[in-house]
Amino acid sequence: MKILIPTAKELNKKATPQETLELSEKSNEIVAEFAKLSASDLAKVYKIKEDKAMEEFSRWQDIKNNTAKSYKALDLFNGLMYRNIDRDNFDEADKEYIEKNVFITTSLYGIIGAYDLIQEHRLDFLQNVKISGESLKNFWRDSYDESIKDEDFVVSLLSSEFEEVFSKNQKEKFIKKIKADEEITIYGDGNTSRDYTYIKDIINGIYKSFKYLNAHQNIYEIINLGSSREIKLMDMIKIIEDKLNKKAKIRFENKQAGDVDKTFACIDKAKKILNYKVSTKFEDGIENFIRWYKRSF
Repeated sequence: MKILIPTAKELNKKATPQETLELSEKSNEIVAEFAKLSASDLAKVYKIKEDKAMEEFSRWQDIKNNTAKSYKALDLFNGLMYRNIDRDNFDEADKEYIEKNVFITTSLYGIIGAYDLIQEHRLDFLQNVKISGESLKNFWRDSYDESIKDEDFVVSLLSSEFEEVFSKNQKEKFIKKIKADEEITIYGDGNTSRDYTYIKDIINGIYKSFKYLNAHQNIYEIINLGSSREIKLMDMIKIIEDKLNKKAKIRFENKQAGDVDKTFACIDKAKKILNYKVSTKFEDGIENFIRWYKRSF
């Protein structure tokens, strides 16, 4: 299993420098292209002010000249998601699990391990630049596909900006494998449970959050969105089997270190202050998804 998380624009100024990073050929192509740009050019590319563009100009020159400091990716990125990861209190089992399963999708280095080294830079797939005549998404697509092609299950915490880098045939692996009579791998006995939530309900919760923010000033809230219903892995597969009218071929492997038996969201706060409601049952969401999948693939 791979868990994919995005990068962050905000960087941790307290991160500890590591040894020098040697860039891949693809990364060097990107660096060479950005190092050609002036601060004024970068201001236009990033849509930022000149003083910030000058900072980015210096960073690209340092990377090009191999004088930029390197940091562990999980330590350097410092957006909201990263600040809520208890990085300072990981024990050895936590670190082992993260090193094995958590990967960060970047537009400069490709998909990298959480503890792989990176340098201070600003780049995402929304930048309108061409590398060897290709957009950044097309430039990285083959590498992104290669990184997950042998994975039976991928957990994506990515926005569409990152997910669109992958080609269509690398998405939705369980459905694809069951439909094609291919074997799927289950780690453990299949009784782990998760809180699966239909995308429409999540979007509705986000919309209600925006409305709440607009109606209240100077507030900060942490709110869980989910279905608050546990679905066992084997139950999920059974529902997919029923909707596809196909029997899954399953290979059971030993449970992976660090796997959590059950997780689900407590949505009491969302119900109370947002009037958040889950409108789509898990079974109906799977049926909707399979209907879409059959049309699209």
